[in-house]
Amino acid sequence: FTLDTTDSGTGADTGVGDSNGFALDTTDSATDGDTGYGDSDPFALNTNTTPFFQSDGYLTVLENSRFVYEFNPNHPDEKSNLYHSILPGKDAKFFEINPSTGLLSFITPPDYESPEDNNFDNIYELTIEVSNTKDKQTLDLFVNIKDLLENQSPTGLFLNTSTIHENKPKGSLVGVFHANDPDTLDKHFFSLVNHVDEEKDQNKSENQEILFHLDENGSLTIIRPLDYESDPILTNLLVRVEDQSGEFIEKVFTIELLNEVEDLDGDGIEDARDEDRDGDGFPNKDEQLVGTDPDDPYSHSNKPLLSTEVGHLDKNGSIHLSGSVIHDGKSWIDDFGFVLSSTISLDKSKSKVIWVRAVGKPEEFTLKVTQSPFPNVMYYRAWARNSAGYGIGQVKKVKIPEAPKSWWGNAVEETGGWKTSDWFGTFIYYEKGWLYHAELGWLYSSESNTDGVWLWSQNIGWLWTKEDIWPYLYKNNTASWIYFTTTRNSIPVFYDYLTSKYLSFEGSNQEQSK
Repeated sequence: FTLDTTDSGTGADTGVGDSNGFALDTTDSATDGDTGYGDSDPFALNTNTTPFFQSDGYLTVLENSRFVYEFNPNHPDEKSNLYHSILPGKDAKFFEINPSTGLLSFITPPDYESPEDNNFDNIYELTIEVSNTKDKQTLDLFVNIKDLLENQSPTGLFLNTSTIHENKPKGSLVGVFHANDPDTLDKHFFSLVNHVDEEKDQNKSENQEILFHLDENGSLTIIRPLDYESDPILTNLLVRVEDQSGEFIEKVFTIELLNEVEDLDGDGIEDARDEDRDGDGFPNKDEQLVGTDPDDPYSHSNKPLLSTEVGHLDKNGSIHLSGSVIHDGKSWIDDFGFVLSSTISLDKSKSKVIWVRAVGKPEEFTLKVTQSPFPNVMYYRAWARNSAGYGIGQVKKVKIPEAPKSWWGNAVEETGGWKTSDWFGTFIYYEKGWLYHAELGWLYSSESNTDGVWLWSQNIGWLWTKEDIWPYLYKNNTASWIYFTTTRNSIPVFYDYLTSKYLSFEGSNQEQSK
């Protein structure tokens, strides 16, 4: 029971019924027994009752927190003697309670998204007991877990299109990424991830050039125009989507480069394999070398322009030619020279044509023709070659003077190098004036500055003669005349007018009467 010692203002200080306030005296005045009435021996006032709970057992707790409830059973006077415990049950294993204070807690904070209770409905069921020295009481608990608004990572990453055609301009859109997220109000940020795994991170060409750019809003674009024939056809990109709280997921996407059939000149050969893409007749590599556009049929090299200079003859009869390239036609000059012809035409059916390389450089080159290949006149033109072809200068001609006759006059060419002169006889002419005469033997010849020829014999010395005097010869060492008569035993015989004797080539003299 509860002893009320307060005064309600309706009675005396009797302690019976409602009374004025009074103090309960439990001491002994030695006048009576332990009756509690009037004066008595000392006694203990026993107010002990069965404890009871102030909770109905239905509790609500936010996820991610260990605290559940602190029980304070109705037993204030003997609170220190109360004992709290959890009775065995299906969900009892998830809780702990302080035996003295009644503080009930989860051993591990519960997760609303991953319930662990017996029937996985986020309502944990258990029974607790509180007891004192006299009695005990139990309470069935139903702990309901409520979802706490918390950030979660995105759950899906998608690209609306993963292909792009070649030759698109810089900045062209490949596709747009978007993400799924349980947190519908989250903001998402997209980025490309540099990954050590080459199979995952291939956002580079063979020369390590970056090919794609991903804006944080999810727009995937190209850094430069892509070429199907030289850039990777399949490119793997490792993409990350991240929310404002730093939660993210990553996924690999494959971007495919699509081919565009390109045939600029319409010749049926795709430009990637066409050695002359614009069909202007000049190979791509040559146009690139000289700086013209291999994709523009009106941008190409032209044949070089040349100037043919006036040729001249020197005193030895050699012809000296010169020429120059006026304009290279926007291409390298790789060869140059002169073309010689017997007539003004270069048609081989009408003229003899000879192409000859010159010496020097394109700006100035020359050619020395020691003997004209054509009689009377020789036509010539300067020429040069570049990637566009042969350029030919204006035609010039040089008249060939009649070659001076040899001192032996007209001669018939015989076999074996022999010549037969209509006045000097048969002989073989060697270099530097030496000759072998069929009757006179070895002779050295030197054409006279005025007329005729000087002949030197080892046995006779210097002799002079000419066509209209032969077989008379002037003998220089005696200043007299001799006459060639015949040969005897392969030895020439002369008549010497100074001595009136016959003289053999070996130097023997014979007298003979006139």
